[in-house]
Amino acid sequence: MIKTSGLPGLAFLFGLASAIVGFIYLKKLSGKNFEKAQPLLWMTTVLSTLSLAVMIVQSMQNVANLFTGFWFLLSLPCILSGAGLLGSVTLSMILGHYYLNYPKLSITPLRRYNAVLLLAAFCRALLFGVGLIVATIVEIPTDDPHRGFFMETATILIPRVFFGIIGPCILAYLSWETVKIKSTQSATGILYAAMVMVAVGELTGAWFLVTEGLTL
Repeated sequence: MIKTSGLPGLAFLFGLASAIVGFIYLKKLSGKNFEKAQPLLWMTTVLSTLSLAVMIVQSMQNVANLFTGFWFLLSLPCILSGAGLLGSVTLSMILGHYYLNYPKLSITPLRRYNAVLLLAAFCRALLFGVGLIVATIVEIPTDDPHRGFFMETATILIPRVFFGIIGPCILAYLSWETVKIKSTQSATGILYAAMVMVAVGELTGAWFLVTEGLTL
C-alpha cells in the first residue's frame, strides 16, 4: 500500500518515464520508422495518464478535509476539466508552431486538439456556474460578515471569471474558427493568449480550492 507522502514521488517517476519514452519516440518518428514508433507513443500515453491519475489522487487527499457536501461532488470534475483545459490549450499552442515550419502537415490533429479545448472550456465554465450558484445559496463564512463572500474575494473572483472562464471560452472559439480556414499562424497567436489566460484562471481557481475549499 502506497502512503500519501509517497504519491508525489510516484507521480514524478511516471512523468519522468513518460518524458524519456516520449523523447525516444520523437527520435524514431521519421519516414519508415513511423509504424515502429507507434508502441512508444502508447507507452508515453499510458505513463503520462498514470502520472496524472496519481496527482489527482494526491490532490483529492490533500484537500478532502476542506470539502463538505456538494463541494466534494464538484471537486473531481473541476480538477479534471481544469487539467483538460490547461493541457489542451498548451498542446494546441505547441502543435501550432509545427505548421509554421511544416506547412504541409495535416490540419486534422490541430482541429482535434481545438475541439478538446472547446469542450474543456465549456465544461469548466459550466462547473464554475454550478459552483457560483451554490455559493449564492449556501452561506459561506467570511472574516467580515457585513461584506459577504463575493465582496471579500472580489480581487480573486474577478480575474477568475474573466481570465479563467470568459476569456478562454471566447479564444477557444476564435481559434476553432481560425483553424477551420487553415490560418494556423493566427490560430497559434490566439492560443498563446488563451494559454496565458488559462494559466492565470487555473491559479485563481486553485486558490479557491485550497484556501476556501470551493470549486470555483
